[in-house]
Amino acid sequence: SLSADAEAGSVTHQTLVQYQATDWDFIVMRAEANGQLVFVEDSTLRIAAPDFGGSSLETYKYGDTLLEVECTLDGRGQYPAVAGKTWSASDQALVEVDGEAPTANKQGDKDSDTLGGDLSVPDVTVQHNGQVLETELQAYADAALVKSRLA
Repeated sequence: SLSADAEAGSVTHQTLVQYQATDWDFIVMRAEANGQLVFVEDSTLRIAAPDFGGSSLETYKYGDTLLEVECTLDGRGQYPAVAGKTWSASDQALVEVDGEAPTANKQGDKDSDTLGGDLSVPDVTVQHNGQVLETELQAYADAALVKSRLA
């Protein structure tokens, strides 16, 4: 049996329908919509936003603790900006928000904006076709940027 340790998301729903999704898929989808990650550690299911402020656990030095490495860097998933859009039926107007980029710790000598800019990665728009609050749309756009920065 699993115990749960979950951080609250930024949006509260009175009800949510789990339609044609396993429990695991539903948990992961809801966490992703809030910019959170899901971890299973021992017998605890932990749902939390990524902590970009931590210090490195290991330091490697080429030729000393690291003798050979083969890696690939792909910046095509590094979006410069994410906009969220939805239609407000009550106001009969388009609602738009800009995603807020997380302060991710640096991974080398290039940041996410530089990687995306060097490759001319276009800005991304996430659209929601349902009736959602602006706070939920903001969380959706922010989550897309978190996912991009972790990619």
